[in-house]
Amino acid sequence: MENEVEVVVNYIEPYKIKGETFALNLEEEFRIDMERDDILEAGLADARKFEVDSEKNIYFLETRGAKSFIFKFDRQGNFVTSFARKGQGPGELQSPRHLSIDSRDKLAITDSRRRRLVIYSRDGGLIKENAIDTNVRKISLLENGKYLVFKLIFDRYGDYLWQMPLSLRSFEWGEIKELGRLSFPNYLIGKRIEIPEHAFIWAASKENIYIGNEDRGYEIRVFNLEGNLVRKIKKNTGLWRFLKNSRRNINKCLRIPVTKPSGEIHIYVITCRHFNIFSPTRKDDSLS
Repeated sequence: MENEVEVVVNYIEPYKIKGETFALNLEEEFRIDMERDDILEAGLADARKFEVDSEKNIYFLETRGAKSFIFKFDRQGNFVTSFARKGQGPGELQSPRHLSIDSRDKLAITDSRRRRLVIYSRDGGLIKENAIDTNVRKISLLENGKYLVFKLIFDRYGDYLWQMPLSLRSFEWGEIKELGRLSFPNYLIGKRIEIPEHAFIWAASKENIYIGNEDRGYEIRVFNLEGNLVRKIKKNTGLWRFLKNSRRNINKCLRIPVTKPSGEIHIYVITCRHFNIFSPTRKDDSLS
């Protein structure tokens, strides 16, 4: 325990339980061929962002959609329908950035251009729309009716060129609590940049919010849906270092010329220090 917060420490080598396997084995159940005629005709080209509902239907968010932005497949990988059409009217989108789904199978789309949070049923029916601030980038629904909001704050003259706070909010009462923040040093005023950029990952389940911020090293913080910190998951390992030769070669390529208002040109070097220790993740309360 640490200040009444449970601390779980994972070691470099997985803990082994006698008689049980500790390896993660993945078996293919089906494959969706993105070059199938029906999928190409529907307009799905970029299948990187997706969510799954309670009946294992799959929803892809196509951010560059020409006609529709959401594409639904059944649990066998068969294309079902598309919805969230492009346009300016009710339930229509212009520039969707983020897709989330809750246990009641409500789909929430964050549209930064129209400045709307648009919520659909799993069949594509419009449930409601909410206006959002211009700097909001992503919104996720929580089971208790609150929201996780990821914003972008730009400051040309501050220590950080931009910051992205993750906050717990309600549309009725505004911000309740900030849970974490991703910050990018301002090279315009001489702050040194590290690459790769420190990872900041987050996901919400029925019971918890999970946040990994590389500024704290190898630590995942677990909050309940009221924003209270209940657990820290750590690992006894340092950041993985680049080989010296690789770091030197990359530094030669990553130099940023910046012209000052006076016309003077400064060169800012990006420092290569470590590999990322986090990557985008899926949530599962039973494994935490």
